[in-house]
Amino acid sequence: MRWDYTSPEPKLFIADGETTELYVPDEKQLMRTPEKTSEDYRAPFAILLARVNLHR
Repeated sequence: MRWDYTSPEPKLFIADGETTELYVPDEKQLMRTPEKTSEDYRAPFAILLARVNLHR
């Protein structure tokens, strides 16, 4: 799965079943987490949902 966000700041989130990646261009930072070693697979989603208003 891939999500591209443009507001409030650009972000790219990718999950391929083995790895989750969150890229924030403004910070020039990529966070990559192997899903098998993650204690809570929902963590990347929690980060995104806390910062992005999905209701319009």
